[in-house]
Parts: sequence; C-alpha cells; structure tokens
Amino acid sequence: MLVSLNWLRQYADLEGAFSEHDIEQIAHKYSTYTAEVDEIIDHNTYSPLVIGRVIDTQEHENADTLTVVQVDC
Repeated sequence: MLVSLNWLRQYADLEGAFSEHDIEQIAHKYSTYTAEVDEIIDHNTYSPLVIGRVIDTQEHENADTLTVVQVDC
C-alpha cells in the first residue's frame, strides 16, 4: 500500500518534517508502530514534468488495440 506524506499529515502532527533525514525518521517510526516501510519515493525527483491536453484520439488504422493521440503540450 502506498501512503502519501501529505495523507499522513492529516492524521499526525508532522510540522517541520521536510528534510530527507526527518522523512527517514518518520518512516522508521511508522515501521515501528504501524506498518513496515519498504521504500521512500520522492516525487520531486521526477523531472522534467510535462503537462499536456489531449486534443484528439483516433483508432490506429493498422492495429485493433492501439490509439493515436494528439496532445498539446
């Protein structure tokens, strides 16, 4: 099960827990008292993030399961 740090903040006082060291301490305490933490995923490391708008979709003319999508980035 994936648990977001933002979701945990709704149920626990985590003010000031923004550094990598603090997040590792939170993961350790979570593992000790609640459930085992397998890994910490930092979504801020994914870059570059591109957001686009789907303009058009069409079925691929040579395949039954493919769709051609036109996107405006």
